[in-house]
Amino acid sequence: MEPGRPLTVALASLPFVGHSSPLALMGEKLLQEGVHLQFLLSKADSRIDRCKSVLLGDERVQFVLVDDGIESQLMVWNTLPPGNCCEAALPAWIEAVGKLSPRPDILIADSHTFHAAYAADALGIPFALNVPDSFCLLFLLAETVVPQNLPELAMLFLTRLDVPFRRHMAALHHKARFHLATSFPAWEGSTAAWPENIFAVGPQGPRHLEEKGAIPPEFVFCFDDSKLPVVYVSTGSNFALTKKQCKILYRGLSKVPDVRYIWALRVDFQEALEAVDASRFHLVDWAPQKDILASPAVKAIVYHGGFNGICEALQEAKPLLLVPIEGDQFVNADNAVMKGVALQVNRDRFSAHEVAEKMQRLLSEPRFAEAAKLMQESIMSTGGAPKSVQVIKASILGQSYAKSCLNPASPRWSAFWAYVSPRVSCERRARKQTLVSPSN
Repeated sequence: MEPGRPLTVALASLPFVGHSSPLALMGEKLLQEGVHLQFLLSKADSRIDRCKSVLLGDERVQFVLVDDGIESQLMVWNTLPPGNCCEAALPAWIEAVGKLSPRPDILIADSHTFHAAYAADALGIPFALNVPDSFCLLFLLAETVVPQNLPELAMLFLTRLDVPFRRHMAALHHKARFHLATSFPAWEGSTAAWPENIFAVGPQGPRHLEEKGAIPPEFVFCFDDSKLPVVYVSTGSNFALTKKQCKILYRGLSKVPDVRYIWALRVDFQEALEAVDASRFHLVDWAPQKDILASPAVKAIVYHGGFNGICEALQEAKPLLLVPIEGDQFVNADNAVMKGVALQVNRDRFSAHEVAEKMQRLLSEPRFAEAAKLMQESIMSTGGAPKSVQVIKASILGQSYAKSCLNPASPRWSAFWAYVSPRVSCERRARKQTLVSPSN
């Protein structure tokens, strides 16, 4: 880098909240350290405003909208396996990254934003990967050490990925300067055997009460009676429950007496619920999740099982009722149940009776909150955003890390995956284990 010039870091992410939010929070800490930011987002993204709002108003932040010709970033993600390095979007991203001024010292790409990482690599810009979910983390560790507490689940999940997709991921993981994993020792069993350039930094959000935001006025009434516990409900924005499933979930939650709910739910889904008990259910299109979870009145979370959200809940020692919908959420839910911090229901077969029974258990049995407290202590031992900033700055300034011992997928693994993939899946496994009540 040029002498006297401030450090410049480029950030690139999918529009999913669980992916963009960690980078935005990391960006806040980078700004506090005097680093200048360049945030790259697809021009087609309709959900970038919340990501941008975290960093707006600072002249050191440059937002770049990439006209990649793709209708949705989700399409980029879905078309990667059959395509060749995302041919449709890659030229636009190479052009956009190449025009950044000043040239970034490093690009931090969300681990699913392959086109941004490929663009940086093509231009000779160092890049690193932020890994906010177990999807990529399990793959990242597959050639080195599978998490000790998840040998079976990890392999079951990895078999769901087709070979071209895994090869793209392996190539990027192998070239990345380092990896920032949203995980923590108590979840993984142990991180001692991880390669030295993979850092378990935990959630990127604030760790201390004084750093957290106040609950907005429109939510205060939910906490005005300290005798009633509050349950926060978030059932997904990109991968969400159906309207019918939301109705069943509502009926089940309403069966649990003396509990108030804050439910982040799309407006059209709110209308589908029809008659809602407004004295107990506060329905909103969006909620400041991290701030709400920090309230002592919140006793449990209903969630779809995205890893970033699970970490945010456990950071506040809140047990969870999980309804996994897609991707790594099935593995996350299984692991959370194994750790004693959650119960789960099957998205296709759950009943109102099952929801009520399991929510009552979460609220009445101390063992769930006690297990969540142990997870919280482990999370607090990780460095979060400050640790991420430390690693980023050290890398830019030339401090060396151990060379990655990751290797692209070997023929042995590819043959194994090709054989097992059609025969098993975490989703099928979850269905077999779900207990279903005959009544709704």
